[in-house]
Amino acid sequence: MYVVVADIKLKDGVESDFKTWFSKSNEILSKLDGFTSRRLLKAENGSHRIIVEHQSKKTFIKMHESEEHLRGIFNAAENVAIVTTDLGGTETLVTGFSPGAEKIFRTKSEEVIGKKVAIFHPPEIVENFPMMQNDLRKNGLGYSGEAILIRKSGEPFPALFSIYPKTDGSGKLIGTIGVSIDISERKQAENKHKKAKELFEKVFNSQHDAIFILNAETPVKVLECNKATETIFGYSMNELIGTDTSHLHVDADHLNEFQNNLFPAIAKEGLLKIIA
Repeated sequence: MYVVVADIKLKDGVESDFKTWFSKSNEILSKLDGFTSRRLLKAENGSHRIIVEHQSKKTFIKMHESEEHLRGIFNAAENVAIVTTDLGGTETLVTGFSPGAEKIFRTKSEEVIGKKVAIFHPPEIVENFPMMQNDLRKNGLGYSGEAILIRKSGEPFPALFSIYPKTDGSGKLIGTIGVSIDISERKQAENKHKKAKELFEKVFNSQHDAIFILNAETPVKVLECNKATETIFGYSMNELIGTDTSHLHVDADHLNEFQNNLFPAIAKEGLLKIIA
């Protein structure tokens, strides 16, 4: 038995698509000689571990060098673009284009195989192709991060983009494997959240009443407050946030009454308003 363990960290928002791809690729890889199992585990800290079991190291290496292995990865990745290339620097050509790439870049593989991969990248990124490929030759290090890619129509879109070395049986670098995940929907959601937050802060800080956002336990602490609290209570917002509310009450009786009424009122009415 030969066991390979790989720890990976997934970017935010891609776990569901990755699990789908992992499951579908397992269906294909399980048909290859020597395959025993391939599992994806998630730790409490959010990291993931892939455990692959093969009959022997020989069958494991043979699987990774086989065209069936690469084709299986290609075909299983419906929501992940996998593009293989040669090492032509700024003239790098596409040698492989997965079904997921067809979906994300909105073009057919027969239209791009043998064409310059530069059509999917902004010009300033294409200029860096020689340097990135030299890094792969020297130390085998690829690239991973957010990037702007370009669809067939010319439409730019945000993506999680990674480049990995593609080697032959002897370990010689013969090309690259580019992996992309479209994060347009995630970015749109982030922008909506940002705008909603900005609107909330604008309304929150425009009120003339002192407004506090408190934690849900005692002693009650200030999580957030608006600018009116500075005028009314005489403390800066920085002085208030993170502190308990004891110094905002005239005495212990008023503090106890506030704390005793706070949670029942919020549970019943959704808010607590005190007019003193």
